[in-house]
Amino acid sequence: MIELGRMSVHTQSAGREARRRVFAVVGLLGGDDIVASLTATGTSEIARHMVATAAFPDPHIVFFVCESTLGVVLRLDFRAEGISELLEQVGGLFGRVERAAAGSGLTAQTKILSRSAPSAGDALRCRQLVAEQGREELMAALSEKNRELETSFERLRREKSAKQRMESELNIGRDIQMNLLPLVFPPFPERNEFDLYARLRPAREVGGDFYDFFLIDQDHLCFVVGDVSGKGVPAALFAAVTKTLIKSRGSIDHSPGTVVTHANEELEHGNENAMFVTLWLGILHIPSGRVVYTNGGHNPPLLRRANGELELLEEIHGPIVGAMDDLAYGDDEVELRPGDSLILFTDGVTEAMDVSGALYGDERLEDLAREMPAIAPQAVVELLLDEVDRYAGEAEQADDITILALSYAGPSRDRNASLDVQIDSELAAIDGAQEEVGTFLLERGVEEEIVFHINMVLDELVNNIVSYGFDDEDDKPSIQLRVDHNPTAVCLTLIDRGKPFNPFDTEEPDTSLGIDEREIGGLGIHLVRSVMDEAKYRRHMGGNEVRLVKQLRASEPEEGSQQ
Repeated sequence: MIELGRMSVHTQSAGREARRRVFAVVGLLGGDDIVASLTATGTSEIARHMVATAAFPDPHIVFFVCESTLGVVLRLDFRAEGISELLEQVGGLFGRVERAAAGSGLTAQTKILSRSAPSAGDALRCRQLVAEQGREELMAALSEKNRELETSFERLRREKSAKQRMESELNIGRDIQMNLLPLVFPPFPERNEFDLYARLRPAREVGGDFYDFFLIDQDHLCFVVGDVSGKGVPAALFAAVTKTLIKSRGSIDHSPGTVVTHANEELEHGNENAMFVTLWLGILHIPSGRVVYTNGGHNPPLLRRANGELELLEEIHGPIVGAMDDLAYGDDEVELRPGDSLILFTDGVTEAMDVSGALYGDERLEDLAREMPAIAPQAVVELLLDEVDRYAGEAEQADDITILALSYAGPSRDRNASLDVQIDSELAAIDGAQEEVGTFLLERGVEEEIVFHINMVLDELVNNIVSYGFDDEDDKPSIQLRVDHNPTAVCLTLIDRGKPFNPFDTEEPDTSLGIDEREIGGLGIHLVRSVMDEAKYRRHMGGNEVRLVKQLRASEPEEGSQQ
């Protein structure tokens, strides 16, 4: 007995497909049309019943060719539960129908198909017919694959949805964390004795760095930078608690040491995860410039004197905060003089790595702070971040980065007025900058004509920077403008991070020639030189710096008036 193959019976089309195949096989084996029709009809009836009951895990029909003493017959085994009752119904359609073992199926065979064995070619063709998949079976298999794909897609969709929900919650956490920080600058526009600026850039969605500053009263400013152990949500929560403890205690206490001592006791209590924070906290007495400070295991800040000298406030007044109880933190003090600046930072700055894993380091930071021009705190912070980014290159940020810069101008009565303006590198921003500069100068009694000339110069220079200073049209860093006013002069300092360009390195146009005879360009810079009393350029610290001075003179007496 030779097995020709088997046919699965799972789909509604199984009856038609079984009929088609059995009819073709019987025809090949030599049976006449009547035998072929009866056999095919019986097979179709049983197949439909197998599909309808679906009681067997794998219902199928097995095709056999066997030689009896009388000749060649086709034997069919129907493997499925609950079809024994079809014996009488289909008995007349086959030569013989028998109940299989344990009632699990039927075995049926045709009447004699041939008195001689089928040829090898006929047997091969029979096997091909049995193995052949009909259109319905292919569609059924395709439908099954589609169902599997849909199941996989639904699983992926749920996983993606969960991931998006988690990312959304982390982004919300980041927003909450950032909104807990003071983000409005300048923070105290009514105070001209000092200026400060800070930036926090987490390495992940949320981070463990923090900064804060607030006026305790009209004469005292408290400011702090901290770095919590670890990263992510736990570190962010620990940072928020630390910041809250410092502000609540610092609002009533002028001793940084006792403020941190109190915070340490509260953080250590119930700290089962052994988290801790390093921090540097200072309180500035605004009228005198005296800063009382304490350092709890943090990086020493940089003190940049007005003459460019650099000092490190290296005193440590206690270990990390929140890890041990019964600690008393001390404090020290330093005097800020007009023009001095303090730079506070976390170790994400000095431990920033390039692609080879080399650290940025303290020495680079100190050299940069020592060589930078006298610029406003915001420009200081942005310059430091730019330099760290340039050093890191394509390397991923490994730790949170926080920088706070504070400049001291001296008591209000001794201060010459200054204005710091950040100009977006687009032409539309020039009008706003001119309006801000004009208002600042007019409020200080500068003549309208001089203000008009200064704004005309500002328009010319900023227009040149925006139009020609950057190779990448989509990445134009902002332009820093500082305006200093005193009774004798107005000084403008423009700093941009564009490609090297000296606007004054051009020949003076020959104004004696007619318009048609002159070369194009040059008149704008000629106007700048004519209007301002001093105009200088230098390439410094990777940027362009233009310094302009306009002397303020007493107005000339009107003609005919008494001198």
